[in-house]
Amino acid sequence: MQNNYYFLRQLTGKLGQLLQGTQLTVCFSQQKDELIMGFSKPEFGIYLKATLSADFCCLSFHDQFHRTKRNSINIFPSALNKGFRSIDQSLNERSFIIHLEDEVSLLFKMHGNRSNILLFHGDKLISLFKNNLIKDKEIDLRHLDRELNQEWQHFEETGGNFSRLFPTFGKVVKTYLDQQNYAQKSLKEQWQMIRSLLEQLNSPNYYMINYQGKIVFSLVKIGRVLQSYHDPVEAVTQFYYTYIKENQFNKEKSGVLKTLQSAKRKTENYIQKTQSKLDSIRAGRKNEEIANIIMANLHQISPNTSQVTLYDFYHDKEVDIKLKKGLSPQKNAENYYRKAKNRKLEIDALNTNLKTRKQDLHQLENQIAAIENAGDIKTLRKIAGKGSTATAGPGQQKSLPYKKFDFMNYEILVGKSAGSNDILTQKVAKKEDLWLHAKDVSGSHVVVKNRPGKEFPKELIEKAAELAAFYSKRKNDSLCPVIYTLKKYVRKPKSLSPGQVKVEKEKVILVEPKNFSGEPS
Repeated sequence: MQNNYYFLRQLTGKLGQLLQGTQLTVCFSQQKDELIMGFSKPEFGIYLKATLSADFCCLSFHDQFHRTKRNSINIFPSALNKGFRSIDQSLNERSFIIHLEDEVSLLFKMHGNRSNILLFHGDKLISLFKNNLIKDKEIDLRHLDRELNQEWQHFEETGGNFSRLFPTFGKVVKTYLDQQNYAQKSLKEQWQMIRSLLEQLNSPNYYMINYQGKIVFSLVKIGRVLQSYHDPVEAVTQFYYTYIKENQFNKEKSGVLKTLQSAKRKTENYIQKTQSKLDSIRAGRKNEEIANIIMANLHQISPNTSQVTLYDFYHDKEVDIKLKKGLSPQKNAENYYRKAKNRKLEIDALNTNLKTRKQDLHQLENQIAAIENAGDIKTLRKIAGKGSTATAGPGQQKSLPYKKFDFMNYEILVGKSAGSNDILTQKVAKKEDLWLHAKDVSGSHVVVKNRPGKEFPKELIEKAAELAAFYSKRKNDSLCPVIYTLKKYVRKPKSLSPGQVKVEKEKVILVEPKNFSGEPS
C-alpha cells in the first residue's frame, strides 16, 4: 500500500509541511529507474528517492545522500533552484503534484510498474523521467482528479460492490475486508464496515507486516505486524529499507538454492549413469573368459577368420567370438586379455568416481537444508561460502577451461574451446606431459599429466586418444587417427589463430571415438 491513494494523501500532507521554504537543489539519477531529488533550506535538507522499477515502486526519504562521481546524470535541470510552493494530491488517484516557482510542476504518477515522474511548465509537458511510457505524454494536469459517487444510494444500487465506489482501496484493503467476512454481511452491515474502514484509512497508523511470507506496507492489520508507525515519512522509508534488505536476501537465497539444486540434479544423474554403466559392464561377458576360451581352442581356429564358434566351458554352450582378421589366435587372445585389464581399470575408476559423487550428493543435500533454514543474509553467505566446492557441481568444472578425467591414476585434461585449448596447452601443460589431438580436423587439445619416473602406459594413451577423437569433428566416425607427442614438441607461433599449434614431432594411433563413462570426474 505504499502507493495507495489513502497513504499518498497522508504522505503529501506531511511533505507539504516539511518542504515549506525549501528549494529543489539537486535532481539526478545514478541507477536505472531511480530518481533522487534534494530539497534544502538553511539548516535543513531532505532527499526524496523515487524507486520506480517494474517489480518495486516506492518513495523513501533521507537526511543525506552520497552522489557517485560516475554513472550519474542530472535530470530536469530547468526545475533546479526553484522554490517549493505547494503540493496537491489528485482526487481518487495515485498521483500528486509538487508545485515550484515559475509555474514549474513535478507530477508523481505512482502506478506500480507504470510509475513515472513528469516535468511541466504551466500546463505544458516538458519531459518525462521514463521516456518509454509513451502514453504519459498525453497526461493533462487539468484533468487528473477522478470524481466518484460514493454515497449510500449508489452503494445500494450496486448491491454492495465496493470496488465500483472505491476502486482506490487496492488489494490489501480488499484482503482485509475478506478476512472480516464482508461477503457474508447484510448490505447495511457492509456499508457500516466501509464507513468504519474509511475512518481508519483517513487517519491511519502505518504497518509493516509479513503477509504470506512477504514484507508488505499496510494501513490495516492483516498478517503478522512487524512494526507500526505514526509518521508516514518514517513509515515508508523504514519499509523501503526493510523491503530492499529482505528482497536482496530472498534473491540471494533463491540464487544459491537454484545453483545447489542444479548441482544436485547433475550429481544424481551422474550417479545413475555411472551405476548403469557398472551394471552393464558386470552383466556383459568377461573378456578374460573369452581369452581363455580362445587359448583352450587354438587348434580349432582357422587363420584369417573374423569370427569363430567355440565351446564355452564356463556356461556349457557354444559361443560366437569376434576376432581381428589378420591376427593369430594367440594375438586375438592377447587383445581380449588387454581389454580385460582395461575393463578392470575402468570399473575401479567408475567405483572411485561413484563413491566421490555420493559424498558430493550428501554434502549438497546437507547444504541445501541449511540454506533453506537460513534466516538472515549473514548466515546465508556463511553457509554458501562453506559449501563453495559443492556449488560448482560435479567435478567443479565451471571455473576450469577444461574437462578433467581420471584413468589409471593419471589426469587427462580436455580443452573446452579454441581459447581454452590455448590455455590448456600453453599455460597448464608442462614439457613432459603427453599432448594429443585428432589428426587433420578441429577438436579439443588433450593433455595427460606426466608422473615423474613413469612411462605413459599403452592403455592410457589409447584412452586419451579415444577422448581426443570423441571431442573432435571425427566424433561420429567409426575410427579416427589421433596424433600424440610430448608437450615440448608443440609450439604456438603468434601468427596462428586461437587453438592452432605447430607440432614438430608426432606419432599416430588409430582409435574408436569414445567418451569416458559419459562424464568428467
